[in-house]
Amino acid sequence: MGLNQADAAALAGLNRTAQVRYEKGERYPDSRYLQALAEAGWDVHYVLTGRRQVALPDNENALLAAYRGASPALRTAALGVLSAGASSDRGSRAGVHFGGDNHGQVLSAETIRQDGLTINVGSRAKRSKRPK
Repeated sequence: MGLNQADAAALAGLNRTAQVRYEKGERYPDSRYLQALAEAGWDVHYVLTGRRQVALPDNENALLAAYRGASPALRTAALGVLSAGASSDRGSRAGVHFGGDNHGQVLSAETIRQDGLTINVGSRAKRSKRPK
């Protein structure tokens, strides 16, 4: 952020010595300090972990919100469809199976294409020969 230790400490109402101790790992910052850094535009995730926090695009945030609000069955189905699409993009055959309690249907797929959304499930229904 282009600040020296004294200026960084002043953001949270601390002195330079406290900032030095944080940087040396002799002390650990409290939530007020971290909140002050965040309000000043610092990446607090990076301060804590040393790794940059990646912001998701709006469409990925919407997908994540929908996933978190979905039922377990719908989450399973969504992951299966997305995984199958990724597999078929690489030229391999998709093998997806949704099953279990309260799903309404069991779906096994050999082919899934995302472009025009083609799903091939099994083969034609076989008619049983029942005696009359």
